[in-house]
Amino acid sequence: MDKVQSLQEINLLLSKAERIQQLEAFKPRVSLKGVTDNERSLSEQYYKRFPDSGRKREISENQFGLIVLTYIGLLVLLCVITKDIEIIIISILAGGIGIFIIIWPIISIINNYIFKYNKKNDAEYERRRFEYINEQKQKYKELHSEEWNKIQKNFNENQGKLIIQIRREMQQRGFINHSYHQVETLRTLKIYLETGRADSLKEALNLYHLERNHHQQQQYMHDTMQEMEDRYTEQMEDVEWQFQNANEAFERKVSGMEDEIVRLKRRER
Repeated sequence: MDKVQSLQEINLLLSKAERIQQLEAFKPRVSLKGVTDNERSLSEQYYKRFPDSGRKREISENQFGLIVLTYIGLLVLLCVITKDIEIIIISILAGGIGIFIIIWPIISIINNYIFKYNKKNDAEYERRRFEYINEQKQKYKELHSEEWNKIQKNFNENQGKLIIQIRREMQQRGFINHSYHQVETLRTLKIYLETGRADSLKEALNLYHLERNHHQQQQYMHDTMQEMEDRYTEQMEDVEWQFQNANEAFERKVSGMEDEIVRLKRRER
């Protein structure tokens, strides 16, 4: 097969290979509206559907301050109503004892109970969120699998049959082995012939193998050099670490000797 015939054969096979590539590229994807397996999105759905976690509000310092202000207001009113000092003093003492000895401890006990309740309630709320996410993920997995099977079946019945037919047509021509029917391989062979680097299909195939082997050897050399460089770097880091440890040990020993010298000098005095 001369150069012209080789180019014609390659162009024909290339057009068919590119057609297969287009058919495979436009394979539909699964699209499930309203269903997702993204944990962040599922958490947002859960918080939106179940916004109330059942938390109870603790008695805040502002509310306690309001009780104190109410007490002060009542004292002022009492002072206006009566001029009896004894009643005012007794009211102040009784109110102070009631607020700081009775009411405040009660508020602390209530808040402590509410805190424990909220902690337990939050744990239950998060447990239900975790269960909701797992349920939605399982639902997504089942729907995705079902939808994918439909897409795969439809693809096999339509584009799949066409791809098989095109490949069969390419293999039936028999001029170029099916192992060279990839798009990039055919494009490479075409460039060899068009640029004059090869004058026949046989020369183009030989040049293709020669350059592929050369590329593989270069890649192997690059990987080997990279591995040697990584090992060298690792060994140097290990040596540096050992040197640093030895230097620190030496400094500690020198420091100990200096301390011992100072101690001996003090003893001599």
